[in-house]
Amino acid sequence: MAARQVKKQTGKEVVMREIKTLDEVKQDLKAMYEQEGYLYEKDIMNAIEHLELSDEENEALLMWFKENHIEISDEDIDEFIGIINQIAQ
Repeated sequence: MAARQVKKQTGKEVVMREIKTLDEVKQDLKAMYEQEGYLYEKDIMNAIEHLELSDEENEALLMWFKENHIEISDEDIDEFIGIINQIAQ
């Protein structure tokens, strides 16, 4: 299934937003990880929220990340580690 355009009306303006398939989202997230070197859980959740995945589909997605050697970071943990490292210096 290809991406489709969806109109969303906010106030007086109409915003066109592309709705991506799971495979398209996976490729976008993989590219983001390769470019940035990290991928936050919140980025994944924002990217897939429109898909309304089942528990099994979410589990399959997590396995896909593992198979593609994509590590998911927790922003709060990374921030905490950064603070600890600064204090230790």
